[in-house]
Amino acid sequence: YPIDCRLPGSKGTAPICQDPLAQDFGHMSVQCPAAQAVLTGNYHNPHPDDAMEDLFNEIADTWTRTNKTPISTIITRQDWQAYWIKADERTSSSASGLHFGHCKAATSSKYLSHYRAAKTTVA
Repeated sequence: YPIDCRLPGSKGTAPICQDPLAQDFGHMSVQCPAAQAVLTGNYHNPHPDDAMEDLFNEIADTWTRTNKTPISTIITRQDWQAYWIKADERTSSSASGLHFGHCKAATSSKYLSHYRAAKTTVA
């Protein structure tokens, strides 16, 4: 995913938003050499910090355990429907007051399901 250190609330304080990591990864870090080195466990952080080291190690471990197969981040209408049809509709999902029942009800419409899946994928 792209990293946008300019987002409200982030204030660019995350280590990945600070040099030298910001220079190594940039805003579109998915295809950069540093990101590939993290996946293989070969990235050497010039200013190591325990949290970032733990994160990089976990990323490399996950990449190895998934047999180096990229994981799709696209949620299809069918994926969305299969998940939400099983949800307990009494569960509150946010401070907005919406509950899982709203999502579950949308599973009966292929149009609403497609919309919600696309919106979730983009988010």
